Amino acid sequence: MKLVKAINKLSYVLGELPVIQRIAQPIWCTLTSWLPLDLTYSDSTLWISLELTSRWNLRCVYCGKSNSDEGKRLYDFSDEWLAPVMKELNRRGLWLVVASSIGESTTRKGWQEICRSLHDAGLCLTIISNFARPLNPEEVDVLTNFSSIQVSIDTANPQLFARIRRGANLETVLMNIERVQARAESKGIPQPEFRFDTVITDKTILGIEDLVRLGLTHGITDFYFANLCKGKDIEGDFNVYNAATLPKTELTEGLACLERAIELVKQAGCKVDCNSGLLDSIKAKLNETIPNQEMPGHSPEGMSWGAPGVQEGMTRDCAEPWKYAQLCAHGEVRPCCAINYAVGDLRTEPLEEILNGPKVRQFRQNLLSGHLEGTLCMHCSMQPQIPVREFRRRMSGRLVLWSLRRRALNLFHAIAPA
Repeated sequence: MKLVKAINKLSYVLGELPVIQRIAQPIWCTLTSWLPLDLTYSDSTLWISLELTSRWNLRCVYCGKSNSDEGKRLYDFSDEWLAPVMKELNRRGLWLVVASSIGESTTRKGWQEICRSLHDAGLCLTIISNFARPLNPEEVDVLTNFSSIQVSIDTANPQLFARIRRGANLETVLMNIERVQARAESKGIPQPEFRFDTVITDKTILGIEDLVRLGLTHGITDFYFANLCKGKDIEGDFNVYNAATLPKTELTEGLACLERAIELVKQAGCKVDCNSGLLDSIKAKLNETIPNQEMPGHSPEGMSWGAPGVQEGMTRDCAEPWKYAQLCAHGEVRPCCAINYAVGDLRTEPLEEILNGPKVRQFRQNLLSGHLEGTLCMHCSMQPQIPVREFRRRMSGRLVLWSLRRRALNLFHAIAPA
């Protein structure tokens, strides 16, 4: 299993290197007899979000669960789907399972057994959790098997934390982190890599340095700063907004705080990722150059990144619809974790057909052509803009390597002893 995980990780990392993509593109042209025939087709799925449950235990002020139709989804992922879905995904070269999505996985009865089975199958596991309730010893033990744990946390201020993540207590979150770390140490195994997943808003950006310091103190080695995808306000309650809505004086200081926080992480030798669209929207506001700027609530789904849109001749450098799938607890399959657009439904279609069905191939074609008007992709903060021609070149190289990797893994499984 360790060899399979090593092959998976190495091939994935290599696939993102531009030099490898340039080498792989000419190979694409000569191997079409046994590789995908066009760029809208994908024979590989590298990672998934498996929504074990759509139920939740908090009412975060910016979450779709609090003020949209997402809050009406109350399902557990069917046990009947799990075996056939995982069989197909393993055939497609699955490497990583995010054992969560919109819901809070630790609220589902039996989530530990599902995660144990995925781990025992040799898959790399991660989870996004709010860690809002005290975990029991069995849950803590299971979490030590995860390669990484992403904890949702936006501020080091306990009072502000409680207002944003209604129903949560910061001390409980930190206690759960410490317990997982201690349990891994007692078992003599490497600790999961802990990451802070942080949504940057007008209420949190000025305190982001304190959050980084808090994280470093508690052994956090990875920090992710995301832009707010703003939905409707919660009427009569505390609300947050995109950082770019701040007055210029405060926004200037906010940007400085964010840049200092990023530098703090780098100086500590830890990893940091900041949404390109977050920085773009802030700088556009400060420079008063906001062409094609999206306003909150004006997207097709009533959601907004508040970020500049894709310019003519450009697209998003997003490979997710080719290598990723979000499997929702009620059966929908989505090509992206940030939109509610379904490309199929496990209740009526096999996953094999969904992952190269007409809806997902059109979704891919929109990215390949840069025709993103009217979609949430137009103003996405998660992926940077890139010339259409360069994106097509990159996807050619990626698809070649992913397909070769999948075939190598399937061959390995066929000849390896059971």
